[in-house]
Order: sequence, then C-alpha cells, then structure tokens
Amino acid sequence: MNDIFALIDCNNFYVSCERVFNPKLENVPVAVLSNNDGVIIARSNEVKKLGIKMGTPAFKCRDIIEKNNIKIFSSNYVLYGDMSSRVMMTLAQFTDDIEVYSIDEAFLSLKEREDEIAQRFVFDEKNDEKKFKDRAGRIGMETSFALFGREIRKTIKKWTGIPVSVGIARTKTLSKIANELVKKDTEYNGVLDISNLTDKQIDEYLEKISIEDVWGIGFRTAPMLRAHGFYTAKDLKYVDDRWVRKLLHITGLRTVHELRGISCIAFENERKPQQTLASTRSFGRPILSLKELKEAVSTYAIQAAERLREQKLIAPFMNVFIHTNYFNENQARYNNSLGVQFSQPTNDTRVLIKEACRIIDKIYKPGYLYKKAGIILFNLMPETQIQLNLFHAYEQDKKAARLMKAVDKINDQNGRNTILFAAAGIKKPWKMNSRIVSKRYTTRWNEIIEAKI
Repeated sequence: MNDIFALIDCNNFYVSCERVFNPKLENVPVAVLSNNDGVIIARSNEVKKLGIKMGTPAFKCRDIIEKNNIKIFSSNYVLYGDMSSRVMMTLAQFTDDIEVYSIDEAFLSLKEREDEIAQRFVFDEKNDEKKFKDRAGRIGMETSFALFGREIRKTIKKWTGIPVSVGIARTKTLSKIANELVKKDTEYNGVLDISNLTDKQIDEYLEKISIEDVWGIGFRTAPMLRAHGFYTAKDLKYVDDRWVRKLLHITGLRTVHELRGISCIAFENERKPQQTLASTRSFGRPILSLKELKEAVSTYAIQAAERLREQKLIAPFMNVFIHTNYFNENQARYNNSLGVQFSQPTNDTRVLIKEACRIIDKIYKPGYLYKKAGIILFNLMPETQIQLNLFHAYEQDKKAARLMKAVDKINDQNGRNTILFAAAGIKKPWKMNSRIVSKRYTTRWNEIIEAKI
C-alpha cells in the first residue's frame, strides 16, 4: 500500500487567531509583530498584497501601515498556543495518525484509512463538489481524499474558527507543494489532492513552484541552485542523483526523491523527546543594573522549569548568556556566557534560579547596556531515567517534586504567577514591549470575551 499524506496548514495562523475573537478584522489588513513589537511575523492576505515582506521591521513600513490603516497586534503566544491545541485536538477526531509539525501545521497519514475513506466519501455526480474541479478538469477534486479533506477543513472552521488549507499527495514534500498551490489559487477552495495524478500531470504543478519554495531548500541553497539553472521544483525533480548528493548531500537527495513520488521522510506520530530548551527574551528597554539582570534570568529560569515539568523532563546542563545591542554602533558592546552541570539533573525552579543568578554574578560587567539575556538547557532526559548517585539525597528530591507540583497546580487553577518567586521581581520594568496585545480569551477568566446585547 502506497503512502498518502495530508498536510493541514492553518492560513495566516496568528492573524486568524486574532480574527476569531474580533470579526471586525475580517477582510481588513492585519499584521502581528514579534517580541518587543519589533518585526512583522504574520500578515493577512491584504497585507501581503501591499508588498510587506515577512520579517520587515515595523518602523520601516510605518508609512504603509498608517496609509492603509493596517491593524497591528503584539504577539499573543498564550492565545496562539491554545488555539493550536484546539486545532490539533479537532484533527484527532479524524485519525490517530497525526504528526504535529509546527504550531500551525500537521501531517496526517491516510495510508491505513484509504479503503475506509474511499467507502465513506463517494463522489456523487449531483454533488456541488464537482464545481471545484481543476479548470482543465485534470485534478480529480471529486476524489474521496479531497472530500475527506473538505470535511476536515469544514469541521476545523466550525469548531475553532480557524481557516485551513489541505494538500494531499504520495509524499510529504508533494503534500507541501499541493498545500502551497491551494493558498495561491482560490480555484481549489482550500483542498487539493494530487495523490492520483501521473508524473506528467504533477510536473505541471511543480513548474508553478519556485525553487526556494520547495520544502527542504533553504534561502542559502536556492541561489546556488538558480546559478546552476534550476528555477522550479520540476527542474529539481530531474537533477542527476550523483550531482545532488555531492552538492546537497543526503538531505537534498531525499527531497529530490520525494518530488519524484518516492516517500523518504518518515511519518512520526510520536514526538521525539526534546533535547534542548531555551528561554530567552530581548528586554523592553536596556538593562544597566545587576539586580534587574538577575530578575530577568530568574524569570526565564521559572519559565524553563515549568516547561520541563510539563513535559516530564529534567536537565543536567544549563547555559546562561547576556549581550548588549549588536546593532547599535554608538554603544559599547559586550557578550558573555557560562555553563553549569548540575550535581543531579533537575527541573526544580529554585535550583535553576540559584545557578542562573550565580552565573550572572560571574559574567556581569558594570557600565554596559544589556539588550538580551537567556538560559539554555541541554541534554534533556525523561525524569524517569535519572542516573542514581550514591551521594545524592533523593528524599529531598521527592519533597522538591511535591512542592513544584503544588506550585504548578495552584498557578494552573488560579492563573499564572498566583504564586511568585521573589527573585523574578514584581514590577519588571525591563520586560518586553507588548503595547497592543489582545486578550487571552481562551485561558484567562478575567479576559474572556464579552457579549453586549
């Protein structure tokens, strides 16, 4: 049985999340900014048509924003994360074979459900779905997989309010391309199935995809391929294997084979344990004092420890870094970092705070304006796989685990920071800017949406 993949991709996800709770934003230009309201990281289709590129600093396009009355929002990752979970839980109603690829994308494996889907979704000549055929009548939009994709799309929109695109193909890379075509052409009405097409038919679609838009081809690789005369996905499909392996290595060869319809990228419906965890932020304003720098890294240590416990992981190593503004040539520059190996792998917030502050004492230099700091945890492992140590007091670990569990439970039930660690400070004047952030409608009782009659 051949592999069949469906890629479910949320359209302009961050913008769509904002629109779910503010219908007035429909059909108007909307953009979402990064941390500290720095650069544009999400754009509605209306903003894309104005020529604003992803990653453009907001201050560089201020005139376009004002002239076109673009609605701007600070990033609201609490809201976006929760909406992502709702989309993925909706997908779980259709199949257990889900690979969550990112916050707004997921692959479904349909191989084991091919017969079931074929029996359930039978095309009816009188069905309105027929009007969604390709212009030339070549795409079997009436296929059972396409109808299955339409039901997924309809259900996600109904249950969460998020619009999605569905691309279906014999490989992951081809399903990505099908999804890209769906977003570019409204003719497909959100779903495209190319799993039943011949090579010649698929080539017609690969010609429409620029080389830099092929999954696995990075922005550094694309110019090199263009220099050798490869401009589209179709060009890459027919490259000699030896040449690909020499210049693009095994990863590039895998991409080429995927374009040929040979499934090479495994489906992973179980996430691999995370190996590294980082908690970093740029400050809303430069930090000069050691006290505020310690507050910042303590805050990041708290966040990292919460995420460790949520995933039932422990960390044996931690690195703490600080640096000034790399881009301000008028200020003195300084950066430094230092690592520590814990006597025993841990996810105890108090241990992480203590070690982070100790490192800051060592690497801090007075007189500099610090722009960013953070902590990175390495070589993460499941908390059940801890290496026993004859000289370690494990009874203390059990007490610490119960304490952290109690803290997490109280904060979950009553809102984040119900119980605070004093080392993280109270007012936090250095925290990142989020001047125009929307409410956390789905996770905070005091910010729940209001209906006025």
